[in-house]
Amino acid sequence: MGRSIDVIFVFDILIVTIVYIYFKQICSSCKRNVKAFVCLTVVAILYIPTCINVFHNYTYSYWVDKRWNPIYTMQRISPIGYHVYDAVDFFKDLQPEKLKAKDKNDIKKWYKDNEENLPDNKYSGMFKGKNLIVLQLESLENFVINEKINGQEITPNLNKLLKNSIYFSNYHENVNLGVSSDADLMTNASVYPVRKGSTFFRFPDNEYNSLPIIMKKYNYSTMAIHPDKAMYWNWMPALTAMGGFDSRIDSSHFNEYEKINLGISDGAYFKQVEPMLSKEKQPFYDFIVTLTSHSPFVLPDKYKELKMSKAFNDSKIGGYMQCVHYTDKQLGEFFDKLQKDGILKNSVVAIYGDHTGVHKYFQDEIPKTPGVQDWMVDDELKIPLIIYDGSGKMQGEEKTVTGGQIDLMPTVLYLMGADKKYYKDNVMGRNLLNTNKDYDLLDNGKVIGNPTQDDLKHLSSAFSISDKIIQGQYYGTTAK
Repeated sequence: MGRSIDVIFVFDILIVTIVYIYFKQICSSCKRNVKAFVCLTVVAILYIPTCINVFHNYTYSYWVDKRWNPIYTMQRISPIGYHVYDAVDFFKDLQPEKLKAKDKNDIKKWYKDNEENLPDNKYSGMFKGKNLIVLQLESLENFVINEKINGQEITPNLNKLLKNSIYFSNYHENVNLGVSSDADLMTNASVYPVRKGSTFFRFPDNEYNSLPIIMKKYNYSTMAIHPDKAMYWNWMPALTAMGGFDSRIDSSHFNEYEKINLGISDGAYFKQVEPMLSKEKQPFYDFIVTLTSHSPFVLPDKYKELKMSKAFNDSKIGGYMQCVHYTDKQLGEFFDKLQKDGILKNSVVAIYGDHTGVHKYFQDEIPKTPGVQDWMVDDELKIPLIIYDGSGKMQGEEKTVTGGQIDLMPTVLYLMGADKKYYKDNVMGRNLLNTNKDYDLLDNGKVIGNPTQDDLKHLSSAFSISDKIIQGQYYGTTAK
């Protein structure tokens, strides 16, 4: 989106043209001075950001701090300045930070302190040998689960799944500047994203002791499916380097005959994903990401099924509910087809949101929306985690233990019966089905739940440890 200040990129051309025409004859008789030209060019380049931000007085970190979107940095130091900065930054990240012996010991100690070593319970190996489907639904928040608006269920299909699911209702997002890609990272590697920039952009070649790698130890075929382009958030190179995924499917594999918001609609997407699963060698682990319920939460009128007042329907939270309701409907149809194929009955499905949506980006607007109710004003960063037994045999239960996305991998591996030796000292999360602890470390550094002093001390170094793991490519060196 353009800004009024951008006029200088055209205005200076006009001035230079006028000056050139006016002084053409005088300039033609002047001797060229290459040194003076080079000096003036360098000064002009360095002066650009000062001119644009002449009324600002920011620190160095404001000018070049890594952001999830390069446009922010470019606006501050100019396009040319950004290319210089980006080149330096790129070559710097090419070489992993050299981990000293103390760094490696600190990492190992942190992992060791993270273990609880509790006796196994009924959840250990509950779904051993079953297909594992992980559904990362775009911007799915917890506040819509089991709620109605004007007597209409917002997520009727997800609500129905709860009857045969383990439902974590006190589960939170842990994403940083990588947003959706950070969710990919934590689900499949259980490591906190780097504090600056996007992990997948800065360190796309990193290896991890990943969920797909561990599942392959049990002869699982593995597949990652995204409805967007391979380079969106750099997810394709990152998931490839992460290891374990036999195949990675991006938007080029789909007929995008219908697009909503950022890309292919969930309806068109699920219709094409289902045949992929039906042909896959079992048992399998599939990581599937959706897209339609992404901001700005605009849904075609023909798909808006929730009856709401015009003012509420036109609001961000109203649009969000319509999008989530649409995704929920497509999910129900997807499950029906998997049931007919005989796949669902031998599968466990973990469903969660990649991050919060309307409360993440439009929190200030929600209380001002006409007709908004108290339960809609939610700023707790909660997303649901629903682990569904496709056979329908498990009795549904709700877990209120405090946790977050960092905990999904060890929790799922426990249910799948994976030997703890493969992951107990390689995950930054904890098994939410076998824990005496109640806490979650949010992205802003706040610890919620009921942490002990020992927990707080342990978590105080979590982000610095994860930065060392990622920036030092710990799993590409030490852990091999």
